[in-house]
Amino acid sequence: MSLSAHFDAEQARIAAALPGAGHPAVDAQRRAALARFAASGLPTVKDEDWKYTSLASLERRPWPVADNNVESLPDLATVLAQAVLPESSHRLVFIDGHFAPALSSHTLPAGVRAGSLFSRVAADPQAGLPLDVGQGGALAALDLALSADGLDLELSEGVTVEAPILALFVSVHPERSAFPTLSVRLGRGARAQLVEQHCAAHAGAGLESVLSRISLENDAQLQHTKVQQQGVRMVHLADTEVQLAPGARYESLVLALGGQLGREDLRISLDGPGAHAGLDGLYLARGRAHLDHHTTVLHASPDCTSRQAYRGILDDAGRGVFNGRVVVAKDAQRTDAQQSNANLLLSEAAEIDTKPQLEIHADDVKCSHGATVGQLDPAELFYLRSRGLDEQTARTLVTFAFAARSLSALAPDSPLYAGLRRLLFAHLPGGADLENVTS
Repeated sequence: MSLSAHFDAEQARIAAALPGAGHPAVDAQRRAALARFAASGLPTVKDEDWKYTSLASLERRPWPVADNNVESLPDLATVLAQAVLPESSHRLVFIDGHFAPALSSHTLPAGVRAGSLFSRVAADPQAGLPLDVGQGGALAALDLALSADGLDLELSEGVTVEAPILALFVSVHPERSAFPTLSVRLGRGARAQLVEQHCAAHAGAGLESVLSRISLENDAQLQHTKVQQQGVRMVHLADTEVQLAPGARYESLVLALGGQLGREDLRISLDGPGAHAGLDGLYLARGRAHLDHHTTVLHASPDCTSRQAYRGILDDAGRGVFNGRVVVAKDAQRTDAQQSNANLLLSEAAEIDTKPQLEIHADDVKCSHGATVGQLDPAELFYLRSRGLDEQTARTLVTFAFAARSLSALAPDSPLYAGLRRLLFAHLPGGADLENVTS
């Protein structure tokens, strides 16, 4: 059975349980999305944007879509053991893509809506699904067709949420696929911190494909941290679009620390003067992991700024891909854009394909881009060895110092910084023992 036929059958099997099922507007959206996926199929290495990343394994092994099985929910302690913010007061948990209110808790102020996208659609199916495929390709269409639930986060004008909001997505059942969605909207002048974390409570195979649409109105600010730490047999795919109105600020930090195959597509549109996007990323590929990051920042309006700084650590036979694209529209004068990609190869079999790009159609701009590929600095290793450290400890500390630069935008005394620091050490050889020593 082809992948398209498989997901056609899966959509028919779960159709009655999908949000808004039976309402003409919602059903039409899902049918159109499924038809779009069937028409184009999965991208292949013949597509320029996918030339380094093959999805052929998905054709060979299509996983059934995970059901909403509330009877097999893990206990809260098991879930929070993996959370980068275990003490978070604003916590929304999703199990195999389904919202789990029994594991969630928040005390958000008035003017904030946070919870299940399912409940929003069920309450007002006439409005249809609050997401669209937009510039996304076949995978985004498949997500829209099969999504059973996801995060609905909306802040009214002027609302500020100081503490981070944790959206924790946990894969519980192996050999299953899940298609969670995120709809995030911040009104004029609103401010929030969103921590989106994806992990697995099993060591088996699985597929998670995430569709995210984020909209920030005038002068809104969102700090968005995404952590992908799934098992070595998991496939994680993500399609994210962000739209920024005048004066809006979007700060993104993406950490890809697990999975057999990971692909992040992040597209930012700066749609008004004064908008700013800051994109930081870190990918750590070990074993035979393949981690791919594609970013596109469109400067569609004058007087906007963007900063991109992605770092990669490749060990064993791990492979990384970075394709960063900055597009400056014809009338986007006084654009200020910077982009960099630095990579550290820890073994001879590790590989990186990096391609930073600038596409400039205006004449009054300040843009730069660059990429580096290197190994651990022998002088730094020698210095640590001369102070009595063994070789593995020295290598781990130098590697951590390289990785930790991706966290520089976070307050060093914040719980989020502490949680991410702990997570980084846990993913480095011998790092778990060093984390307490160096804290």
